[in-house]
Amino acid sequence: MKKIYFIGGIAIIVILSSFLIFAKDLEKNVLGAIQSRTEIELNNHTAKPSKEIVFETEKLYSLINSYRKENKLSPLQINQSLEISAKRKVADMIENDYFKHEDLNGVESWYMFKTAGYEYKTAGENLSSGANSPWKVFDAWKNSELHNAQLLNDTYLDMGISADCESYKIAKKPSCVVALHLGSK
Repeated sequence: MKKIYFIGGIAIIVILSSFLIFAKDLEKNVLGAIQSRTEIELNNHTAKPSKEIVFETEKLYSLINSYRKENKLSPLQINQSLEISAKRKVADMIENDYFKHEDLNGVESWYMFKTAGYEYKTAGENLSSGANSPWKVFDAWKNSELHNAQLLNDTYLDMGISADCESYKIAKKPSCVVALHLGSK
């Protein structure tokens, strides 16, 4: 009888030892899988391209003034009032979901120039939607007869630019809405 208990005890020890080894292997595999999944998720997260667009307004100012110099015209001065009017124009287009020089009530952009404190003798506006860099905006304006004429108008002395690259309502994709306000007093 003692022999049976002894063999039974050994069998229980072997079974328990096997179970413990199995449990440790299972724990190691589960922890390894969790760690691998976490590393994959982290790698995928950092590998995904960001939808944030960084629009360098200063670069667009520079492109416009370089282009004017190439065409023997004086550079335009950055005017804070025109920056404010351009910012208001962009905000209004995004908020009210339109893209044109007149707002939804038929009010032209010149009203925004005046409310921003810019009393102009001459004024102009270039708009852009769908481009996501200063170079693309500039190229589109340069390649459009009417927009190019605005860039090269020798009566303008001042300019202000605003770009919104976070509100995609108009373009329906990651891109920028840009307004260039030009004028002279």
